[in-house]
Amino acid sequence: MKYNRIQEIENYIKNAKVASLDELLNQFGISIQTLRRDLKELENRNVIKKVYGGVVYNEDIVANTEVIDIKSREIENLNQKQQIGKVAASLLEEQDVIFIDSGTTACQIIPFMNEDMHLTVITHSALAFEMLEGKKNVKIILLGGEYREKVKSFFFDVSALHYNFTKSFISTYGLSLENGLTNMDNFEGMVKNHVIHSSKEVIVLADDTKFSRVSYNCFAPIDSMNVMVTNKLPNKRYMNYFNENDILIRVP
Repeated sequence: MKYNRIQEIENYIKNAKVASLDELLNQFGISIQTLRRDLKELENRNVIKKVYGGVVYNEDIVANTEVIDIKSREIENLNQKQQIGKVAASLLEEQDVIFIDSGTTACQIIPFMNEDMHLTVITHSALAFEMLEGKKNVKIILLGGEYREKVKSFFFDVSALHYNFTKSFISTYGLSLENGLTNMDNFEGMVKNHVIHSSKEVIVLADDTKFSRVSYNCFAPIDSMNVMVTNKLPNKRYMNYFNENDILIRVP
């Protein structure tokens, strides 16, 4: 399949750092026309840079592995996150049992919750807990453990999490058709993965800057989501994929 081949080419160049056209032709047994089309797609996604006679891997596309402090993430693209939160809140239904993860985008659903709606909210996010205080019809279950100040969340034994969720609201550092949903924190990735497998409906929240952005930790394939909430429609390649895989997309 085309996308499997492109992923293999991307992985090869990533490991080699630099590769000639002849090297890639011999490695993958494809025509020069096909190779040029595949490399053009990788170049459009900023995965590679073309040089004379070959290509080099663009290290800038993959985020560094240091978790970004939540104070910085709270203010980054705040207007877009608030738009996304408002749309996501409109998906809530009476008596929903939901999970809100520790991502700052997911937490933006809270200010837009219908005050008259009865909900159960389960979270390990101190930020979400703070924002939920005062919501009179919301039952809050905070998953405790060792507090992680940098991300304002609690570390706990994921295997002991036995809740079933009608809806889960999942933030992601990046998403791509080839690399799936990715983030920069192994523990948070484990939580997201477990919750996704325990949810009737998985709702991923991400602003438009997250498309085709990749970090080192893949916590779920992109087709694990049921609904994508973002601030504006992505390009045709993503729209086609969402339509083909029955993933609903919601924008303001």
